[in-house]
Amino acid sequence: MSRLLSRSCTAAPKWVRTTFTMPLPKKLNEIVRLPLFEREDPVKIRSMWLEHINEKSRSIGAVMAKPEWDIFHKNALACPMFIIPVQKPEGYFNMVSQIQDGKYCLMTFLDHFRSNPTDAHPFMVMNFYDDLLKSKGLTLLRADLVAPDLSKSEGEAVVRMLREFYGQPTLFKKWVETFNLRPREFDFGEFTRANDSFIREIFGKAVSERIRQQTENAPQMSIPTRS
Repeated sequence: MSRLLSRSCTAAPKWVRTTFTMPLPKKLNEIVRLPLFEREDPVKIRSMWLEHINEKSRSIGAVMAKPEWDIFHKNALACPMFIIPVQKPEGYFNMVSQIQDGKYCLMTFLDHFRSNPTDAHPFMVMNFYDDLLKSKGLTLLRADLVAPDLSKSEGEAVVRMLREFYGQPTLFKKWVETFNLRPREFDFGEFTRANDSFIREIFGKAVSERIRQQTENAPQMSIPTRS
């Protein structure tokens, strides 16, 4: 990882311990009518949450059942930081994620973080609400896109990446744990090569949308005609 961080950054362990600023998150009862949710069963709650959040153009909603949340939360507390390659048609850029207190996640552009770790501008913010965990066995997830050049499909792919790498024991141990606990052993090139097809599959929809937008916005070539 030391090579990744400097061109990157020389002192990898220090980088992993750095904390950057988290915007003040809203409480769940400021987003939905919590008493109404508490009266419903888990299936209905899931439907209500996804409908309420996903109708917003710059927000992404998801729901984690207790078994997934327990693993994710435990792993996030142990290893709060990771790197997410965001795939574009022309390549990819890297985002750094940091999960704070196991319930809030801030993501920023790697180059911004390298320049100013404690004051990097967020690209995306995620909140995990476990208010209904004991009574309904659910944790509600909300991600908000901050950077205008990050599409909703790309944001959805980033959310899935985090859930997969923090939730799958093999992925977590090999990559996230190494990144946090043995940072000098983390090889970014090996990480992207080993997970290339997986990353392509996760970002497939987002890349297709980007290509379609580029095609639609491309200037039309006029075909010369003969009179």
